[in-house]
Amino acid sequence: MAEEKTIIIKNSDEEKKSNFTFKNYLTSIKIYRYWVLGVSLLVAVFAYLITALGINKNLSKVSSTFSYSFETQSYFGSDAKLLDGSTISINSIVGADTIRSVYENTLDEEGNKVFAKLNLEDIMEDSNIALTKEKDEENIERKETDPVSVDTFILTANIKPFKTESNAKLFAKELIESLPKKIREIYSNAALTTISIGDSDDYYQSVDSLSTRYNLIDSTYGNLISKFSSAENVSSENKSLVEVKADFLSNVSVSANITYVTQARSNLLKYGYVNNFTGDNKTETLALLNGKKKILEDRYNDTNTYITILKSAIDSYQHVYLATNQEGSDKVAVLSYEFEELIQEYQTAQYTLNSIQYEKDLVDKQIANVTNYTAEYVTGCTTFKNQIKKCVEVLNSESQKLSRVRTEVFLKHTSLSPMYSSTRAIEVKGTLPPILIGAAGLILGFIASSLIYTYVYINKLPASEEDTKKSDNKKVNSKA
Repeated sequence: MAEEKTIIIKNSDEEKKSNFTFKNYLTSIKIYRYWVLGVSLLVAVFAYLITALGINKNLSKVSSTFSYSFETQSYFGSDAKLLDGSTISINSIVGADTIRSVYENTLDEEGNKVFAKLNLEDIMEDSNIALTKEKDEENIERKETDPVSVDTFILTANIKPFKTESNAKLFAKELIESLPKKIREIYSNAALTTISIGDSDDYYQSVDSLSTRYNLIDSTYGNLISKFSSAENVSSENKSLVEVKADFLSNVSVSANITYVTQARSNLLKYGYVNNFTGDNKTETLALLNGKKKILEDRYNDTNTYITILKSAIDSYQHVYLATNQEGSDKVAVLSYEFEELIQEYQTAQYTLNSIQYEKDLVDKQIANVTNYTAEYVTGCTTFKNQIKKCVEVLNSESQKLSRVRTEVFLKHTSLSPMYSSTRAIEVKGTLPPILIGAAGLILGFIASSLIYTYVYINKLPASEEDTKKSDNKKVNSKA
């Protein structure tokens, strides 16, 4: 009977898998330790750099949570009415004008532009600078008397267009602090304009402004005392507010003669004085006065005609308003608004007409006096001018003092530094820690490279050793 032989061949790949042992793993790491270490370090460095220079640079933001503290007349939404009556919007710190100003005007200690190497257009388009409130305004009751500090704001910006975190942080900080700087600038420049006397043929404008300026200074001191305190110290004067106001009243009364200030307008009309009239310039003066009279008469007639038109429009609106109101029309509100505008326009026109009438009466008086002038009248013109000049000098000096006092008091009640919620004014968010990512890369690189080199090591085992491990096992069964 023929002999049968059965040969069983075991797959070499399966055998190699079975050769993966912890001993072989450790042996391969020992043999290829420099390669494993090199690959691991390479992966770690790559992970660190891609995180720090790629992922974080493109996705990270700077963020700051802060609030402001400065006195206002009113505050609502994000608009604040400052102590001098001007209005400023907190949202303006992320406006294009402020961004451009910070970019161009932020200087280092040597006077060089800090952001000169950055691209302004990139900052405008890619920074996504945004300002939001920490709390939803719709869920909070607000009153105009609330202080600015009632709201906390959050400013965010992408780091990418600023190239570095330090640039982004500095830019954000400058934006936030631009508002207090702007307020300081507003208060510092809020000086009262000076009164002047020109060489024109009359005193109407300058004389008319004397009592107006006196009343303005007096009421402003009163408002400051009411807003703050009569005992509010004014360091520049080394006096309290109430004492500074008392000095103003005394100075005007003694140096300028309060009668000249308050009665200058009526005295000008009463005596019809003309600026710089000497008697020798009678012909030229009369020509100027008659020319002015013609202009005033035309203005008076035009204004009077306009008032007549307004009266007619007001009468028409009254009839329409009553009719629509009786019918219950939804046009009533619109008509009411237009009617109020007409009334205001009429009142303004009437005030203008009264002013023109005063000037007409003054010019008529001046023409009469110059036509039949006397030596006493010429002397009166000179004396009146000197009195008015003295009043102007005193009131201009008091205006400058008031501007200084007001600025000092306003700034004293304005915190020029924002209040940051964190000890670090500007924080970086949305970033991955490069060191930890690098460490993770080192570990993953080690595991991957060590396994690869273990596989390489097993494949290079000598044939004799494979035979001893029976990697090419053969089983032969003999059957007779």
